[in-house]
Amino acid sequence: MDVITTKPRLSYNAEDRLIFVEWPSAIHETPFDDLRFTFERATEALPYDSDAICTKVHMNFSLQADTLTVTPDMVMSLMSMNEISTPPLYPLIGECVFSQNRDRLNVKLKSEVKAFPSIKMVIVVVIKEQTMYNSPPQRSPAFDYFRSQGKVFSHSKFLQERTTRRALGNPVTVAGFTWCHVTDVEYLVWIQHGGRPTNIDSTDPAHFASGTLFPNIDMGAVDAMINRGLDIIKDCMVAFSKQVEPSADCSDLEKTAISFSIKWKQCQKGLMAAMDVTAYDHYLSWAQSSVFQGQKRTPHASLPDGPVRGSRAGERAASEESIERPPTHSRMRTRAAPENDADIAGQSRGSGVGGTAVALRPRVQGRATKNRNERAG
Repeated sequence: MDVITTKPRLSYNAEDRLIFVEWPSAIHETPFDDLRFTFERATEALPYDSDAICTKVHMNFSLQADTLTVTPDMVMSLMSMNEISTPPLYPLIGECVFSQNRDRLNVKLKSEVKAFPSIKMVIVVVIKEQTMYNSPPQRSPAFDYFRSQGKVFSHSKFLQERTTRRALGNPVTVAGFTWCHVTDVEYLVWIQHGGRPTNIDSTDPAHFASGTLFPNIDMGAVDAMINRGLDIIKDCMVAFSKQVEPSADCSDLEKTAISFSIKWKQCQKGLMAAMDVTAYDHYLSWAQSSVFQGQKRTPHASLPDGPVRGSRAGERAASEESIERPPTHSRMRTRAAPENDADIAGQSRGSGVGGTAVALRPRVQGRATKNRNERAG
């Protein structure tokens, strides 16, 4: 069994009885690191009353509703800062798809926009691989090579063994094995209209835009749609300010334009560093569990020699906890869970790694009992 050093991220839809188990990777999270900083700068420049409301952009922030607990990759929140108890609003969410089933993500997104009607804009980043990563089998050339080295490689040693030129579009290949190979990065943006929940099935260009970051940068439509979405969010800030403080003067806020500006070329280059980290994370989890199983771990072994700008992979890799999983990347899929909800967490372990996700569907207790009774009869 491979071992991963990241903690899973769980989302639970009680209404549909689905659990989504995700293991974020460096390349899975990198696209939103730059967006987060850009959105924070854009909102901080607005002349809103920070004594009345607070705007924040969160990464991996859990949201809870009556029947839903979910953790998007990115969330923007509006919160009250005065004595009046006002529920927060979440006008923006972002999700990234890396080695996941797109249909399963759509199920999660629809649950989110249904449970939180304050969502005004949804951003999805779709990262595609040449082929889905699967760890090397035993007695393969890669297995034999790393086994012959006698110990787990450090991050720098691993990358020194790379046989492909470091460039976007090139795989990270070490010991004749491809550890990460990203071929396409696409951005999708939806904005709310008509007061109804954001429709992520829509391809109407009035409310939806798409663009590519890689292999070619073609983000003009995405820029325009995000600017429109931020303008809607600014109106939401005005309404929320007046709800929190009825006497608030929001005339300056109403007149000020909010502007979205980001260096997509810089974002594109950041993918190379994220590919390196993801490749090493793949190698490390495999080597520690399959090649040198039982060998004592070196704390922080998966950390790169220097910080990777905008990456939180180091924080996750430094965790001392490990979770066993099957030795391959698993696409998001539906499984029957144990017969009672209390055992769901136990079955959710061991389902994926590195940006993959698994959807577990709890089995209905009454139906399972009925089936057993029928067989007994």
